[in-house]
Amino acid sequence: MAVMRTTTTPRRRTAASSISSARQRRTITIMRITIILITSLNGATTITTTMSTASTGIEADVSLARLLRLASPALPVGAYSYSQALEWVVESGTVLDAATAADWIADALAVSMVRCEAPLWLRLHAASAASDSQAFARWNEFFLAARESAELRAETVQMGRSLVALLARAGELSDQSRALLASLEEPSFPAAFACAVSAWGIAPRAGLTAYLFAWAEN
Repeated sequence: MAVMRTTTTPRRRTAASSISSARQRRTITIMRITIILITSLNGATTITTTMSTASTGIEADVSLARLLRLASPALPVGAYSYSQALEWVVESGTVLDAATAADWIADALAVSMVRCEAPLWLRLHAASAASDSQAFARWNEFFLAARESAELRAETVQMGRSLVALLARAGELSDQSRALLASLEEPSFPAAFACAVSAWGIAPRAGLTAYLFAWAEN
């Protein structure tokens, strides 16, 4: 019996360790994919921007504070009230614990956010920075059309309108940026977020990183 215990216990530990290592490798891989995507889109895109980036002193501190505010889960736009289908997959039994929840969120990041939402966010940012109202409206409509359900569409419109109203009350946008947002009948959340980032002179890579972080946190 003693021999059986000494041979069985290490096997169990090895299996658990292998699962943990596989999950860690998967998380690291997805993080690398996200970083590579952001870097390549910033470096290889043919869309040019006329944005000026604050880099030193008080301007850089203000830009950082604004970006942290946008990325905060406490931003009063109603994001806390949406699960983006996570609640349903819990009820259906797909997500059972912290590990399966992490897998589901990682899959959503790799399949949906990295391949669709992130590239669209960068195009919205570029259009806003160039004050191209037609391109800005086109990419906003594209994003709305890409929502998989009426509920997801309503979610992004509600959050977008809430962010537009918040930015208007704060009085931190230029007349040009306010007009750009006002031209959208149904502003999506990424459109409002990207417009604020470009108006504040924040680099697109930093803005997109904050956007993805806000998504993961909520």
